[in-house]
Amino acid sequence: MKKIFTQLKLAYQSSPLFFTLSAIGIILPTLVSANVIFFFSDSLIKIQEFGNYGLLLYTLLTIPLMCFALVPATFVAGGAGFLFGIKGFLPVFVAYNFASAVSFLVIRQFQKDKIQKLLENYPKAIEFQKKVEKDEKWIIVFSRISPIGTFVLMNIVFAVSRVSFTKYFWGTMIGMTPRTLLAVLAGLSAQSIYDFISTNKLLSLENPIGLTSAILAVLAFGGLYFFISKNFKAQKD
Repeated sequence: MKKIFTQLKLAYQSSPLFFTLSAIGIILPTLVSANVIFFFSDSLIKIQEFGNYGLLLYTLLTIPLMCFALVPATFVAGGAGFLFGIKGFLPVFVAYNFASAVSFLVIRQFQKDKIQKLLENYPKAIEFQKKVEKDEKWIIVFSRISPIGTFVLMNIVFAVSRVSFTKYFWGTMIGMTPRTLLAVLAGLSAQSIYDFISTNKLLSLENPIGLTSAILAVLAFGGLYFFISKNFKAQKD
């Protein structure tokens, strides 16, 4: 345990901004989305009255919210499904990918060099990074497929890695497609915005959406385990 705290302290000292962003990416989205539901649920529902213009407004508003880790991506997709039905899929999918691209580029610009410098203290980590480069696109795809994956945290992790923006963008686009569609369908089947959150349709195995979500989570874990363990084995050899 002491060793873990020592490593966390070292990570913070090397790059306070990266460390802070990682913590924010885990905690803040849940807190903000809960407050959005409580205070602004009526305003969200009124967006429906504007039709396609409302969908455009919803999309434009959620892009910066996802960029700055203020709301979970799953909540955004579920809200789009509840408010606008299946036609909410494409705009929110575009918003997902735009937000992930912006987050990646901003974090990479300011933090990649600091993190890579930190890793210089761990030669095995640098060696492992080099070995997984050939499987990067698959690692990105599988890390994005799981509906329970943390959108913002993955943006941060990949931004400070050696992965190219092209691989990151296409891997994110492919991996986010099924989970986005599932979240939209979960929102579409909800009776209210509260129902979408409280019934946990994405996590319940009692309905097709939840079952598919579980399958995707298992697929994501299996894929990540395969490619990462393969490279660990290659590193030992």
